[in-house]
Parts: sequence; structure tokens; C-alpha cells
Amino acid sequence: MLDRTSVVYAEVEFQPIYRDQPLFSAVDEFMQEKGFELIDLFHQVRMTPSTEQHPISEHGVQLMWADALYLKKSGLCSETMMLDQIAISALVFGINPYATYLAEEYDRLFSKQITKEILSA
Repeated sequence: MLDRTSVVYAEVEFQPIYRDQPLFSAVDEFMQEKGFELIDLFHQVRMTPSTEQHPISEHGVQLMWADALYLKKSGLCSETMMLDQIAISALVFGINPYATYLAEEYDRLFSKQITKEILSA
């Protein structure tokens, strides 16, 4: 399924929460092996680890989990996949500088000229 996928948005944990769960480092390694790169982390949750004297605090310092946005590397994408990535980066996640970068890559890889259209919109 990942060979036909251009965008993955998934919750990742940095500390064990569930039994037998892979932590971020294992998920990230797996995603890289499948040709994806981490673009950003959203909705980061930080907590202070609990001790006998202090229960877990939701206003802590240790990163516990976040939502990870992965995009397939541009050299591995079809034209349609890259157009999907441009739209999702800009419209869903508001990462306009990255969408512009992807548009420039799209133009380079597929001999098109959509960057001007995107920048003028």
C-alpha cells in the first residue's frame, strides 16, 4: 500500500505508552526505508514523568507524542502524487514554503511550470 501512497500522517510516540509499540525512532526508520521523509511534527504533547511525589503533569518538558507528517521523496513520486503533496502541504497543513519547494521540484522533474501559478495565487 505504501508504494501507492504519497502522504502519511500518523501519531508517533517518543516514550512508551502502549504495550509492544514501536517508538518514533523505529517508525521513522521504517518510513525512511519506504522512501518517505519527515516534514514536520504537529500537536506535540509534553509531560513531566511521574514520580512518587509528583504525578504526571501535562505542562511538562519531555516530548511524549506528536502527529508526524511524512511525504514520499519527490524522486519516487508520480506527477499525481506530487500534485497531491503540493495541495496537502499548502491547503491542509498550511506549509506554504514547503508547497512552493515541492512545486519547484515538480517543475524540474516533469518539465512543467506550475510554480508561477502557485506563487501568483
